[in-house]
Amino acid sequence: MNKLTHLSLFSDRITSIKPLSSLTNLETLFLSGGNGIKDLNPLAGLTNLTSLSFTSDGITDVKLLAGLRNLTETIVMRKSIPDVVAQQFLKNFLVAFSSGFPLYRSVRQAREQLQGLEDRYPCALWLPVICQNPATI
Repeated sequence: MNKLTHLSLFSDRITSIKPLSSLTNLETLFLSGGNGIKDLNPLAGLTNLTSLSFTSDGITDVKLLAGLRNLTETIVMRKSIPDVVAQQFLKNFLVAFSSGFPLYRSVRQAREQLQGLEDRYPCALWLPVICQNPATI
């Protein structure tokens, strides 16, 4: 398994990613449904990782990802996003982006327009977040 370069895991029963720490050749990792995952430290040694995508309500600290210098693409999603929030964000984003605004400004503007939903959907403004590795700019 140490030759594995791409891995996708789908399960609501994932509670730990410690076994992944030995997969040092891993370049792409997709984790879906791991709401029990609270610690990303096992990923710290995966220096070949270029793409990471995961959904989890339990992750609160992603600072260690800054040490993964080859990581160029990161998608972090909170699993339980109500449809109305996602649809409103997408609508706002598409209007801004198709009007010629740059990607980051379009995302920021779309998020800001979700403020009216915060009373009914706490944390609606938290997502989505785009993180880009400064080493790849």
